[in-house]
Amino acid sequence: MVNNSTIKVLLALTVISIGSLVAQPLIDARGVGLCGTYTIASRGYNAVGYNPANLGFVEEVPFSMSLLNTNFLIRNNFITLSLYNQFFTGDPDTPGEPLDLEQRVPGQNYTYKTLLKGYIPSRGLVFDMGSNTSFPGLNFSWGNYAITSGIQVFWESNLPSPFFKLLLELNPVGSTYDMSFKQDILIIQHLGFSFAIPFPEFKVGFTIKYLAGIGYAAVDSSGGYFHTGEQYITSQSFYQNRQAIGGDGIALDFGFTSDRVDKWQFGAAINNVVGKIYWGRRNYINRNIDWIEALYPIRSTLGIPTESGVYTSGTLNQFWVDSLNVSRFFNLPPDSLFQKSSEAIPDSLIGQFSSNYPAILRMGVAYFVDPEVTLYFDLSTGFTDYYFARKQWRLSVATEVTHFKYLPIRTGLAWGGEFSPEMSFGFGFATSWADISLGLRMYGGYSLTTATGFQFAVGASFRKMKPFRSAATTPAGR
Repeated sequence: MVNNSTIKVLLALTVISIGSLVAQPLIDARGVGLCGTYTIASRGYNAVGYNPANLGFVEEVPFSMSLLNTNFLIRNNFITLSLYNQFFTGDPDTPGEPLDLEQRVPGQNYTYKTLLKGYIPSRGLVFDMGSNTSFPGLNFSWGNYAITSGIQVFWESNLPSPFFKLLLELNPVGSTYDMSFKQDILIIQHLGFSFAIPFPEFKVGFTIKYLAGIGYAAVDSSGGYFHTGEQYITSQSFYQNRQAIGGDGIALDFGFTSDRVDKWQFGAAINNVVGKIYWGRRNYINRNIDWIEALYPIRSTLGIPTESGVYTSGTLNQFWVDSLNVSRFFNLPPDSLFQKSSEAIPDSLIGQFSSNYPAILRMGVAYFVDPEVTLYFDLSTGFTDYYFARKQWRLSVATEVTHFKYLPIRTGLAWGGEFSPEMSFGFGFATSWADISLGLRMYGGYSLTTATGFQFAVGASFRKMKPFRSAATTPAGR
């Protein structure tokens, strides 16, 4: 796995980078409250990253600027508070004591252990989290143009399902478990320029983003197993660690949004076309590496030679246990039982490498029920299972109510994808010149006890808009 030193390096880079340029979040608090149903609803600088064509509705939002935007995401794909309580504190016969997993479920012909194993997805445990923050003045739109900049931090880990089966089954004789896993930590800074072109009945928009890779650390397992024989245990695993400081790439967004047709509005967008980051290329991080290393020895911690001018490193690690049994366990030193080797990968084999900045396709519809109620519908999918994208269709439905003059209320639902279902709530304080919003999204369930993850966002922005009441018939009038 990525070691503690690597994590410290990336956290240090985050602090240094936030000190100089901080992030446009992937979604603002209003979008979180709408459960990400933002293909039509987004306006101003918040349209960037979703549908830049919405910048073309200049008559609704001539100017907008971020004053504060921050959100935090943490989620997994099956562990919930309800699941924990059910199996580890939920035995009604012995309050406060865990269930006996060997007991049969009442009225069923299987045990609680079998029931628990059924909750484990075939992919195993997927855990990820991310954090994004926007500071004043760094993200703004004027007319049909926008400048956005930010830093995105993302961490994903994957433990294979056999790992949990090993814990539950206690390695019965003849069993073999796959022990491969993967982990990624990415810190990426982006700088984007967006514009929209209005046509008589629709708008089109474009974004070009420069992607500056700040830090990268990953573990990619090429294989591993744990086997229990009749007289011994054997295990072997191979893991490749890769680290990088600095890198760059580009990504493009394209969007389309129609004008209102009676009570309907339609739109579509594709984000991060050709998005890719080439790690190891020179950018402002490694150009200023000497200044940064006055604060923290980044290269030596990551195993990157300080005299080589190379900003990537890699290590191939191998762990193995050969013919372990009770006699050998008590009579041989640990070093001879549990062995490992570590070999640096030559610079010529690592060099510069790339990671995807995944593309997402979005399609949206809005229905204006009346001047105070709007319904939004989005259908989206990623083109790869990486970073913030999933190669699965996702349908979301949301509504925004502006019955109370300065207090918009939002809620949404979504189905599809690895963390389905989703539910969100949000509200704000909105005038024609300012907006303050809060949003909460739950992943994997419809309550705090059944959810597998949460996203919380708070935001404040300055904007120039039409008067609130007259603007309430449009998506931006919130």
